[in-house]
Amino acid sequence: MNMHTNTLQEYLDALEKLCNELEKEKTWLGKLWCIRLMNREISFSTILVVLDVESNESLQRELSRLAFIPQHPSILRNQSRKKSPGNQLSIG
Repeated sequence: MNMHTNTLQEYLDALEKLCNELEKEKTWLGKLWCIRLMNREISFSTILVVLDVESNESLQRELSRLAFIPQHPSILRNQSRKKSPGNQLSIG
């Protein structure tokens, strides 16, 4: 696999993990929520309310990170080298 394929697969895997953690229907996340956020069609605070994660800072950071990856894929490529314990990508 080339670097772009690896990046895409890591992004899809992270989205799948997020869907499982949120216990929400995958269809909502599949409705391009990250693009809606980037285009300012929906606010980040609205996403937090809809997904019921206002009190979960870890999921908030992951949502924020995943929202920007489609526009800035180098974020994932750079962070994939910095895996933290528990096989999660580090945010910092």
